[in-house]
Amino acid sequence: MPTVNSWTDVLPERLRYYIGDLDSPQRYTDTILQSFITLAAAAVVSEVQLINNTFLIDTANNTISPDPIISGDVDRGIAALFVFKAGSIVAMSEMRRDAAKYGVKIRDDVTSYDGTAALKARSDSYKVYLENYEKARWAWEKGNRATLKAIFGAYESANIGQTSVDFYWPTISRR
Repeated sequence: MPTVNSWTDVLPERLRYYIGDLDSPQRYTDTILQSFITLAAAAVVSEVQLINNTFLIDTANNTISPDPIISGDVDRGIAALFVFKAGSIVAMSEMRRDAAKYGVKIRDDVTSYDGTAALKARSDSYKVYLENYEKARWAWEKGNRATLKAIFGAYESANIGQTSVDFYWPTISRR
């Protein structure tokens, strides 16, 4: 049986794949990615209906309890929502940072500089990340946890020991 790592190992790697931070040197450390994930987790648990759990999230110390990866309960699929939300937070922070650099347009006689196109690209990227989160949240609320796993299948490294995830499938009583 493969070893299943805790969220501090698995989710930063998924987030790194999701935001495309794969070049060397990497832009974000694992600790920074963990911070984004705990901030995202705090937001997500306030936005979605949990099935069987209460998460204790400490954003100051980067802790999430119970661990959304190794705990065996039905809310385990929520880890994908944490990554989607964290991706949108990363995109928003990059957009804000770039607004100071690129949010200007200068025209001087025959020369000009227009940084607004780069800022527009960041804005569009943020909207995509936010839309992905909203779609995933909708799937979560509808009880379709398998779609979250399917989306993140492409962002999982072979280094992660997790090979399967138990999903919550609502049972329909027919009487």
